[in-house]
Order: sequence, then structure tokens, then C-alpha cells
Amino acid sequence: MLNYDKTLQVKEGLKVNIETSLFAVKAFRGDDNTVSIKYNCDYKGDTLQAEDLFAIYYNEKDNVLKIEERSFKSDRSFSEALLLIGLPDLRELKLENENGSVEIKGLNSKIKIENENGAISVLECKGLLDIENENGLIKIKGFSGELDIENENGSINVIEGSGLLKGETENGHFKVLKSLFSQVEIESENGSIFYHLPMLDKGKFIMKNVNGKIHLIIPNKLSLNLKAKNENGRFHIGLQNNYETERDNGSKTIKMVRGVGKVDIILENVNGSIDLLDDKPGNFGFKFHHFGHKHGFEHMKHEMSDMFENMGDLMGDKIRLKIMKKMKDKGWKMEDIPDKFRHKFYSFFNDMKLEEDEDESTNESEETHSESAQENYRELEERILKMVEKGTITTEEAEKLLNTLKEE
Repeated sequence: MLNYDKTLQVKEGLKVNIETSLFAVKAFRGDDNTVSIKYNCDYKGDTLQAEDLFAIYYNEKDNVLKIEERSFKSDRSFSEALLLIGLPDLRELKLENENGSVEIKGLNSKIKIENENGAISVLECKGLLDIENENGLIKIKGFSGELDIENENGSINVIEGSGLLKGETENGHFKVLKSLFSQVEIESENGSIFYHLPMLDKGKFIMKNVNGKIHLIIPNKLSLNLKAKNENGRFHIGLQNNYETERDNGSKTIKMVRGVGKVDIILENVNGSIDLLDDKPGNFGFKFHHFGHKHGFEHMKHEMSDMFENMGDLMGDKIRLKIMKKMKDKGWKMEDIPDKFRHKFYSFFNDMKLEEDEDESTNESEETHSESAQENYRELEERILKMVEKGTITTEEAEKLLNTLKEE
């Protein structure tokens, strides 16, 4: 095991450049005017000193610190490689990483991250955040400021953010929860967009997708001016407002104005549904409106799977991770959920409730979401029966669904 530990005294307004290719990186808010640098890794190969792994140079005149991983021969092997950096308030942080994860926590500055083949996590930061990632999940929690994200081959999850948001994702979902962004532009290809809108006096939200759904939860008292266009997909509307419908060469456009309309919402989709739902408790990602008789049962099963995945995000990371661990331990996959829905839903959430009651660190909002979820499912039986009355699904399809929802 190679270990390194060094502390530098620096001036205010520091700029930091970090380049790594074999190390995971964790940067966090440390002491004022001080930079702490620690790293360790398992190493196999010829003789090598810990000091040889990185070139560290501080230019006091320009107040710039550079930390650069050195290149090594291919016959040398590194594992469990981690770089820990404690930083003061910065002027700017630029981090380029390859083949490792990145975690940034508690920094207030301009941050630029370029990463490949690793997940990125940014927690409780403020300022300007610019991320370009390839092949990995991006998670942003508690960020305030201007946020610009691009991801390829990985999902983006943003929780409890505020300010301005611009994001692009390819081959991954884009989810925004519990956030207060007032200006939003999201473009997605080959993945769904899930956004829980906040109550705002004014704002602008633009979301475009190509191959995946756009799913919005909208407060029922939000003053809005909404325009949604779908080329080849369906609309699922669960809002209690009147709207205008326009059709043009196969595409369909929905227009809705509520109140004075100070929050602009512009949606465009090509191959996927647009779901517009209100924000009443327990609304975790699906409605039964406008399914149609032919596709009703299969579409509902698909929506149940999406709902179950979204539910984990709405209830918080602690419960979501427990659920996913249980699924992994039992060899279950997300696509299995409709056929085993009764067993998975009730056993998971009953177990979660018991475990959370014993955990002193339980978050009250997570318990509230769990209770709302169970109440929501007690209403499903009535909804299914109403669908039979309307001819949306057959009695045989309804019987299958009721069997999966019935408690033992």
C-alpha cells in the first residue's frame, strides 16, 4: 500500500487544476487558506515511492495549484486508488478524470468537471457547476447556482437544487426532484425525463426528448402557460384544467393556461409519451387516463415498473438503496415487478417501515412518502374496476391486476 499526506498553505482566491486517470477523487471543504492532499493505493510492480505518483506544484504568484497524476508503464498495476483533497473557498476548480469516480462536497466556487468511465457526485455546493461526463451516473444534491450538465451513457439525478439548470443526456434518464430552479432547459435522447415542478411566481421550463417519456408533476395551484407537442407518442393528462388540442400531420399539441400564466412550460417529444400529473400525495409516476382498450393492460404494467423506480427517488436515497439491495439479493430485476408486484411492494415497504422505526436517523419526509405510497395503492382496486366499466380493459385483465395487488 502506498500512502501520501501533505499540507500546503495558500492565499485566498486559489485556482486548482487536477488531472487523474487511475484514481478516484474526493474533494471537500477543508480549512481556510489550507490545502490537504492525501492519497493511497494498492500497487504491484517495481519499486515506486508514493511521492512519484503525482506532480504537485503551487505557483504562489498566480495563486494556482496543479495536481497531476504521472504516467506509468503498463506493467505496473494500481487498485483501490483514492485521492482526497481538502480545499478552502476557491476562485475555480477544474478537474479532469478518467477511469474513476468523482465526489465534490461543500465547495463554493466555479467548478468544471470532465470525467470518463466513472460516476460523479456533487453535494451541497454553490456557484457555477459545469459537468461533462461519459459512461457514468451523475448525482447532484443540494446545489445552488448555475448548473450545466452533459452526460452520455448514464443517468442524471438532481435533488434539492435551485438557480438555473441546463442539461443534456444521451442513453440515460434525467430526474429532478425537490428543486427550486426557475430557469430550466433539458434535452434527452434514449431516456425519460422526470421533473417535479415547484410552486413558483414565475419561471421558464423547456424540455425536449427523442426516445423516451416526459413526465411532469405539476402543483395544482401553479400559474402556468403550457404548450406540449408530441410527434409519435401519447398524452396522459391528470390535471383538472381545460386545454386546447391541435393536430398536424400526425403530431398533437396541447395548450393550457392557468391563472395569469407566469410560469412557461414548453415540452417537445418525438417517440414517447408526455405525462402531465398533479402533485397530490402518492402520485409517484403513473395515471390510468387515456390508455386505450388495446394497450391498456400492457401499458399499465409498464407504468407500474416506472412508478416503482421513481418511488425510490421520491422517498430518498436510504430507502431506495435498501430496496435495490433487497432486489439484488433475491435476484429480482425491474422488469419482474408487474408479475410479482404484490409480494415485492408489500414486503419491501413493510420491511422498510419496520427498519426505519428502529433507526433513530429516520427522515420524517421518507416516512410520509412511504405512507402515501401505501394509501395510493389502496385506491388502485377502485380505479381498475372503473376502467372495466369504461371498457378500457377487459374483466380478465382486471382480474390479473387485482390478484397482483391483493394482500395475502
